Amino acid sequence: QTWTQLLEMARREQRVVLRPSVSKTKAVPEDLFEVALFGGDTNEQLKEIIFAFDVRPTSKDLCGRCTICNSNEWLYAKADEVTGEVSDRVREQYEVFYRCGGCRKVYWEGKM
Repeated sequence: QTWTQLLEMARREQRVVLRPSVSKTKAVPEDLFEVALFGGDTNEQLKEIIFAFDVRPTSKDLCGRCTICNSNEWLYAKADEVTGEVSDRVREQYEVFYRCGGCRKVYWEGKM
């Protein structure tokens, strides 16, 4: 999508425009709300967003929704229950897995 199309979508859907502080894109019109992100990596940028919107995440917010189907229902699974769904290497490294109650995708805790 073009920059103009993204701005029109933001206006139509009343969204916030997130962009790097140093950007080659055109300016954001005054009728739209933007947040310029100064952080160099994803974790720094996430902290900026949390601060900008005064978000107060709790432990129950972590692993909140499935990235595939947006479900928030989670089922606990052991390594032997996810054979064939994740690689053998992952099953050897992790003992605890989480299965989405909506689409059945398997997740595990790892580094961001």
